Amino acid sequence: MKITKKAQVLLLTAMGFAVYFTSYLTRVGFNTMMIEISKAEGYAETQLSLAITAAFISYGLGQLFSGYLGDRFNPTRIIIIGLSVSATVNFSMPFAPNPTFMALLWGLNGLAQSFVYPPTIKTMSTYLTAENYPNAIMTVAIAGNMGTLAVSLLSPLIINLSGWRTAFFCFGGFAVAVIVIWTVYSACLQKKYGCPEAPAKARDTSGDSSMGFLKPALACGLILIMIFIFLQGFLKDGVNTWMAPYISDVFKMSSEKSILSTMLFPIISACSIFLTTFLRKKVIRSELLLAMIYFSTFLVCLGLLVILRDLYLPSVILLTLMTVTMTSANYVTITFVPIRFAKYGRVSTMVGILNSCTFVGSALSAVGLAYVKTGLGWNAVFILWAALAVIGISAALFPMRKLKKMESNE
Repeated sequence: MKITKKAQVLLLTAMGFAVYFTSYLTRVGFNTMMIEISKAEGYAETQLSLAITAAFISYGLGQLFSGYLGDRFNPTRIIIIGLSVSATVNFSMPFAPNPTFMALLWGLNGLAQSFVYPPTIKTMSTYLTAENYPNAIMTVAIAGNMGTLAVSLLSPLIINLSGWRTAFFCFGGFAVAVIVIWTVYSACLQKKYGCPEAPAKARDTSGDSSMGFLKPALACGLILIMIFIFLQGFLKDGVNTWMAPYISDVFKMSSEKSILSTMLFPIISACSIFLTTFLRKKVIRSELLLAMIYFSTFLVCLGLLVILRDLYLPSVILLTLMTVTMTSANYVTITFVPIRFAKYGRVSTMVGILNSCTFVGSALSAVGLAYVKTGLGWNAVFILWAALAVIGISAALFPMRKLKKMESNE
């Protein structure tokens, strides 16, 4: 049963925001506290960075499993499990005896965090109508940006007052409060509107649910969509990661000032999510076409960057816009492509598959771009970015037509 009352829609949206905000609050805390932990405990930053790498890998791989489980079992309970494990890890981090143990714990946290987003999308798409879903999921996506900002602001404040261990306790405590509220709310929600696992189970009784899902997915160009999203992840995090080093290299600025140049990104990214949702809902109904337009905008910004590369402010603005275009392309693709497979009961599975492609691209960009930049210089990086953007546009052409045909046949 779908929720139609405005108050109930707003309540579910608010709960989704709280869940995803908490996910970021308990996921990125270590990143912001790593330098302080290094100073306070005497650990090398290279040792501590293993924890971030472990979480990154486990989060990306975990998307595949959580997506599948979100369609097989009750997604609201999977969210509870994921946040509960994450809260436990945050409570445990202050007691970790060494960087190796921290890496193991934070890797577990990455896996637990992967059990939040796909089931959240599944829950929202199950209970909300096609009219209400875009605005609701937009709000949930913005929660990620707000969570990142909250961690960036709260971590230094708490550390100055009481140390880095207290910061982990605070984030874990907040997560516990949200878990309790979500548990009570989801129980009431299912009592009134039914359990979201029912549609998927109903389809499984036919015995050919998997094939019924794979055939149309492959026919619509799933492999090409995966390549498209892989390139989004590569370009999104490639530009975001290397923006500060580029500014430092080209304009000979200190690392602190270079990092400050990137601080507005979460706010601009949140604004871009508003714009993207509006465009997808009111102007461009094809999410892949909209993503291709963002890729084209990326190319335009890259071209202007090459021309204006000696000017500091234009360079910062263009690099920020390049990151935002890829973030927007990734958001619209991962958010709206999966719901086209709702009738097969595989929304969460699709989210998991596609989101994992983003993280594979992100992981390879860190290594690949480091090699290209060191060996061949920034010009080679720009050429690589341009080539990958063109490949991305080409890859999206076939599935765009197929998904449009699927929509017209429904």
